[in-house]
Amino acid sequence: MTDMWQGEYKKNFAAVTVHMLEHDRMVTRILTVYQWPFDTQKSAENIRQSLNKMGQLFAITDMAQHFSFVTDQGSNIKAALSGKYQHLACACHVISTSLKHALPGGLGDKGESEELQGLQQVIDDGKAFVRYIKKSGLNAAL
Repeated sequence: MTDMWQGEYKKNFAAVTVHMLEHDRMVTRILTVYQWPFDTQKSAENIRQSLNKMGQLFAITDMAQHFSFVTDQGSNIKAALSGKYQHLACACHVISTSLKHALPGGLGDKGESEELQGLQQVIDDGKAFVRYIKKSGLNAAL
């Protein structure tokens, strides 16, 4: 998986995580997390070059041959991986995008479904619970 995000103080980060099967068990390892250079545009070409440099750092000669990349729906990442890389859309991101359009207040909301309003309430309650855990400091205990 590869992803990019913006942290505090408008610093941009990128990460590459590897998921693999080891003795019939899913194992996850973070290969790298790095700060994206402030003056470098997050274009498809720059992302592709960054991934290639990361591969060289780990002595991976042909990343396209050994990896399938799972990413969000960001057009820049999809473009960076188009061509020789195998790209799969992250199911969680696809579901999230779908829900943003379908749930009350979303882009496709027509305000007619009680079931979707109930689902929205469950999501809101889950978010409130996560906020509480983070603010109370209990996340370190988890």
